[in-house]
Amino acid sequence: MWIWTLLACTAGPAAPKGGGAGASAEDSGPVPTGDEGAGGADGGQDTDGHANPEAARLSPAEVTAGGAVALEALYATDPRHAQARYEALRATGDPACPANSGAYAGQFYWEGACTAASGAAFDGWALSAWHADLLAPEEGRRYDAIAWYYGMARVTDAEGHLFEGWGSNSLQVWTSLDGGRRGVSAAVGGLFAWDGEDPGWLGTDADQGWELQIERDRDGAQRLYANGGIGLLEGTFDAFAMDELRLDEPAGGCALEPTGPLHLREAATGRWYTLRFDAADCDGCGALSIREDGVEQGIGESCLPWGPLLSWELDPWSG
Repeated sequence: MWIWTLLACTAGPAAPKGGGAGASAEDSGPVPTGDEGAGGADGGQDTDGHANPEAARLSPAEVTAGGAVALEALYATDPRHAQARYEALRATGDPACPANSGAYAGQFYWEGACTAASGAAFDGWALSAWHADLLAPEEGRRYDAIAWYYGMARVTDAEGHLFEGWGSNSLQVWTSLDGGRRGVSAAVGGLFAWDGEDPGWLGTDADQGWELQIERDRDGAQRLYANGGIGLLEGTFDAFAMDELRLDEPAGGCALEPTGPLHLREAATGRWYTLRFDAADCDGCGALSIREDGVEQGIGESCLPWGPLLSWELDPWSG
């Protein structure tokens, strides 16, 4: 579920309007969950809700190509990038601005509207934490990165470039102190934007709403959990939703394919295509279906690139 519905009811500056990063998650249409999900918003229909015969289905090859582009949006959304941009801007403040600010339990909070001596302007509120190479012996871990942001804020630098953070952004990357285990957990929900230098994914209009957990054991076995998706995308599919994808790989087992469905919404028609995976096949491919006139119909098989999620050194964004 998108986080925007929750945030819209939270105090803070007026939410951005119009297209781009200001568009609400509702503009991307309902995101399917569970067995009902593939029905989401039946596209390719006339005003009576019947399938439009003029809207041709995508072929399995087209779903594969478009789905790969949609997943690239996830692989590009490095929470570290957003956190580093925000923290650099926050550091341009001074003791008086941002206002009502302070550190608490390793986190930093501020709220209000003001302009710092540097010329940076702050408006809204935010709570954040940012650590690198942090030892946690009580947990038996070393954290390569801890990023945490939650807020509804605009920060404008002295040159007029604007950062907007409307939601939550988090990342934890850790290694056990004995070096035998490692893991990553990440989640991004809401709308984030930066119109200055090196925007990366902050320069897109994408509406984020996903979480990811990956862990590797001493013997190399890997576990993965991924849920949620991204809307307001460009390309064949304007939204995708991972419906509790899971991978519980024994050492030496299949690392190509998770279990669980993935839903993709066609931008031109609003139709949802669903891939359901069977890890026993271990080929990275899933059974492809489409829901039309309330009936789900199988239309072949589609294969998607899971490599960036399942093969990484430090985290999925570090290669």
